[in-house]
Amino acid sequence: MRIGHAVNRYLEAQKALERSDGTIREYMKRLGYFRDHAYSQDVLDIAAVDVDLVRGYHNRLNVRKLAAATRRGFLNTIKDFLSWAHERNLMLSDISGRIELPKIPNTLPPTPLDHDDMLRLLALPDADTPTGKRNRAILEVLYGLGLRRAELLAMNFGDISFEAGTIIVPHGKGDKDRLLPANDLALQSLTDYLTSRRRKLRDTDPVFVTRIGTQNEKRMNENDLSAFFRWLNKRFHKHLHPHLLRHTFACHLLQGGADLRYVQALMGHADPQTTAGYLGLVKEDLKKAYDQAVERILEAG
Repeated sequence: MRIGHAVNRYLEAQKALERSDGTIREYMKRLGYFRDHAYSQDVLDIAAVDVDLVRGYHNRLNVRKLAAATRRGFLNTIKDFLSWAHERNLMLSDISGRIELPKIPNTLPPTPLDHDDMLRLLALPDADTPTGKRNRAILEVLYGLGLRRAELLAMNFGDISFEAGTIIVPHGKGDKDRLLPANDLALQSLTDYLTSRRRKLRDTDPVFVTRIGTQNEKRMNENDLSAFFRWLNKRFHKHLHPHLLRHTFACHLLQGGADLRYVQALMGHADPQTTAGYLGLVKEDLKKAYDQAVERILEAG
């Protein structure tokens, strides 16, 4: 079977598993590059793919100066595709286990905002206008729940339970749903904003929209969110982006003594090592807490 045909079958199989549209597009891009590389090497059939071909594909990614984490994601998709092909007897042997993944360097996440920074940031939107109420809610949700930007933009009204104080994040990264506790400030900001839209919302209605309160309300997109953060960056003393608020959320939880496993679940990290990376940013707080605990033990003794 031609590699291109096998790729199409694989993508159809992923759609049947209800992968998100974004995930399917990413798989299509990664596998498209792999197909083109194989054809350029005169490897046309999936049965002829070998480890050397995959290594050559990785070298091409390296030449493009893609980050190790990005290359690792590309290769993980190829590994899954080849394993799938073997399971369906399209390849004689399963070579996926012989594909080496690049190591990701241990780099610290960006330095988080401190609590005073957060108070100044949350005070920037004008709470007397519908747009200001929306923008305050965006900041409260990004910081208070640690959402990714795509998760924020995909939120629907039915995902929020004001009575239970929870928000469902459907099909997050890795296509896994997660149920998050929402703090009172985030819920109050959402209430103030949604009330300003002045109409009864259905469960499928988007939470964050443009043209608020009009018949032409439209779900916010990446460009709309970027425009809001450009507005913030003109008025704030540190460079801001949505992911920085997610980093800040994780660090503040760890500084407050939250268990690493709970932070991993709240962030939606599949790999605990990803969450553990934040410990480097709070090591001084952990050392201080440790010293204080030891002092109390010694005094009690």
